[in-house]
Amino acid sequence: MAYPGKIIVVASLCVFSVWALIPEATLACERCFGAGVDSATVRAIGASMMVLIVLMGLMGGGIFSFFRRAHERAGKIERRAHERAGKIEPDRIEANRIEADHVEANRMEADHVERDASSTRDNR
Repeated sequence: MAYPGKIIVVASLCVFSVWALIPEATLACERCFGAGVDSATVRAIGASMMVLIVLMGLMGGGIFSFFRRAHERAGKIERRAHERAGKIEPDRIEANRIEADHVEANRMEADHVERDASSTRDNR
């Protein structure tokens, strides 16, 4: 199974490969710096921008992977606890969550209708 972190690494490597094969794609406009296209300043700033983009992608992917993995592990722990207790079979846990979501949505809809009715009465 491919974890999101592996996907981010592969995507970053692909971006880096494009940068390595076509460095002109990452260069900034030479007029911005008052230098020629082959200036060391333009090449250095272009390279530093690409490095920062890759680092931001890796950091974001790492943070995303951490929370995704924590969520998966929490679900596994919850399922194991219910299975060991013998109270609810694993498939029923998800059904209970869906039912709770529907109950919450219905409660929110009822609150909204009640607020609309009370505001209509107040305006009369």
